[in-house]
Amino acid sequence: MDNVPDRYLAAVRDRVADEVLAVASFVRAGLPQSFLIAVTPSRVHAFAYASREVGLRVESELADWDRATLRADVERVPSGTRLTLSPGDAETVVCEGRDGALTESVLALLAQPR
Repeated sequence: MDNVPDRYLAAVRDRVADEVLAVASFVRAGLPQSFLIAVTPSRVHAFAYASREVGLRVESELADWDRATLRADVERVPSGTRLTLSPGDAETVVCEGRDGALTESVLALLAQPR
């Protein structure tokens, strides 16, 4: 069985210019579609993806934000963790991730001052 973090990293590594520091799957609040959030030293990327038996296929980049100007608010909810991303110059995104190491790695990076 493949390693989930390695599978997620491999899926987005070729899509971003910087080193991918963390990646996890999130669901937009109220919608069934899952997407990946990948954090690099300077950017935060959101990717649509499809999960396959043999891995993940990244379908398209949904959004790309500057980490220095992105505000990330975290709230623990019964279903996991709610993440509100406020880029300042674009639409606020509210999403939820399951509790676990992948989600926590993304949240920890987003909490660091830039």
